Amino acid sequence: MPQVYITANFADGKVLYQGDSDAQLVKGLVGLLVEGLSGLTPAEIVTLTPYFIHDTGLNVSLIPSRANGFYNIFQMMKKKALESQGSEQSELN
Repeated sequence: MPQVYITANFADGKVLYQGDSDAQLVKGLVGLLVEGLSGLTPAEIVTLTPYFIHDTGLNVSLIPSRANGFYNIFQMMKKKALESQGSEQSELN
């Protein structure tokens, strides 16, 4: 199973992601999500649904296990968005 590495930083009200994977295909999926979600607010990220994958046409190219992995990465990034916002507010207090 490929390893996925995601970091999220909160600055100026926006989440900035960095990500990587040890598998080429997963690295590409991470890159798509990093590019698409970076610069959004945590509220914007949390309200997104994974159905945007249908708009990209990527869903027809991914086998079910890869689509599930994409969904799991997306969910992890949503969680990290909220965590990054919380840690920024902790530092301000």
